[in-house]
Amino acid sequence: MGVAARIGTAMHKTMQSLTEQPIHADNIEAIAAETGQRFNTELGVQRAHAFERPREFRLQWDSVRINRALEAVIAEAIRTQGSTEIPRIIDFQSKPTIGNKGLAISSRQYAQKPLYLPACEVPVQSKNQLFRGRIDRVEQIPEGIRLIDYKSAYRDDLPERYTRQIQLYAFLWYETTDDWPVEGQVFYPLKGTFYHIPIKEYECRKVVNDAEVLIKEIANNSNLNNMAKPGYTCKVCEYRPWCRPFWEWQSTEKILVKAKEKASIGFEGEIVDISLIDHYWRLVIGWRGIKIRMVVPQERFPHLSNASVRQVLRVLDAPLKGALNQPAVHVFDSTEIFLISQTGI
Repeated sequence: MGVAARIGTAMHKTMQSLTEQPIHADNIEAIAAETGQRFNTELGVQRAHAFERPREFRLQWDSVRINRALEAVIAEAIRTQGSTEIPRIIDFQSKPTIGNKGLAISSRQYAQKPLYLPACEVPVQSKNQLFRGRIDRVEQIPEGIRLIDYKSAYRDDLPERYTRQIQLYAFLWYETTDDWPVEGQVFYPLKGTFYHIPIKEYECRKVVNDAEVLIKEIANNSNLNNMAKPGYTCKVCEYRPWCRPFWEWQSTEKILVKAKEKASIGFEGEIVDISLIDHYWRLVIGWRGIKIRMVVPQERFPHLSNASVRQVLRVLDAPLKGALNQPAVHVFDSTEIFLISQTGI
């Protein structure tokens, strides 16, 4: 996980605790202090997890993003402090078992219990057991039920996939409670902005139908590589180093200018020269008939001591800057270098 995802997880868990374990205080200062303590505790847990993972423990934590997340959870705690609890009945199902072809299938067990709103991390699932999830927050408004999904992204737009997620949640809420919600919201706490998503039954069912078609294709396709659709969305996927379709997509780009642009997500090249000078690795990498120069600190990339000339490496999250015929690699805290052997990474 990246640092942004770690901070987002801490933020989500803190907001969840505000509903599951309400803060009993009657002044803003006390609410802010307790919320801040909870957030710092959750953030400490995420830091500990990151320290245990070799792909994460050297990443630099963004203090500005941390402070924005802290401000966001405090603002949310103050905003929701006076929420009214309204009893609802919801069916909680048993955990799924894995059935044939890897689909989630299990016998449905009903255990009705009151759900008090607002509620966080509400489990929902479809009646056919094919879809399940947890809604970040469910609220009662005068018109009916509102579903809220928190996004720790720091952006000014609403991607279509976020809308589809809300529509899928709306369908699952209906399948679980026999009641359609009237509204969905995507909330960016780091920006303090809401996006309202009207719930229309036919649109929600279409999202579900499209997903069912895709699941059937996956279950019946013997070569899943043929279903891959690599693109710029791959930049948020942590499986890139091992993804064959991704590297084939990169290698088949014929226009050099576009290839250079796509290289910011990841590029693959052969080591032409490598040397260690003043605790810095200096590499020359052959890529698409040109030579790329790269300088990285020895401390961050100690495994380059195992690298050799003509060995293939894969570089992630390091855009190419400068002249097209002799670019240099711009290294970030998130940059990764993988060495390729004949048997794999």
